Amino acid sequence: MKKLFLFCICALFLTSTHGQTFQKGNVVSHHIGTVNLNPDVTYNQWKTFMLSEWIPALNKEFEGDCKIYFIEGERGHNKESLGMFWVFKSIEARDKYWPEFQKSSEAWKTIFNKLQPLYQRFTKLGEFKVDSSSGWIVL
Repeated sequence: MKKLFLFCICALFLTSTHGQTFQKGNVVSHHIGTVNLNPDVTYNQWKTFMLSEWIPALNKEFEGDCKIYFIEGERGHNKESLGMFWVFKSIEARDKYWPEFQKSSEAWKTIFNKLQPLYQRFTKLGEFKVDSSSGWIVL
């Protein structure tokens, strides 16, 4: 219940601050987790790479099918937790990349393989471990 509340608050924040609104049929997926930083890497270095390189590269490759946002828990049960919101334009768009829960498609593998050099640079900073994830359909 607490994670649902966090999800709703973050979704409201994202739509109000970026001038976007959810559309009926959107699929919103949230991934909550932790980052394990490599030695001599600060959280700010990792976060800067996530926000300025990794997420923009993913968003570009999705070509409008999905928009990804990085989130930080600022209070409540998930204070200091990290997460990502993935907003897909439809179930079909989501299923194009993940036809089943935690099962990726060739379309996702193609994107991930294309971004391997960037991903390798990202993993030199640390690892984002997803502790929980879920998908939601906007009605």
